[in-house]
Amino acid sequence: MNLQIRTFKESLVNQINSSELPIEVKRMCVSEILQQLEIVSNEIVNKELLEIEKKKAEESNEEVTE
Repeated sequence: MNLQIRTFKESLVNQINSSELPIEVKRMCVSEILQQLEIVSNEIVNKELLEIEKKKAEESNEEVTE
């Protein structure tokens, strides 16, 4: 997994560096991508938290009925 992460990161950096766009444009693009990833990441974490809470509630209900 660590190798996959490093390879992914290096490929992104190489792709960005190979572009002839001005550095500020590259920075803005990367910043926008980061913002989008943060939004999606937060949504995924919130879904996972809801699932955990739902399972706990179900387990509590099962304990009460037993």
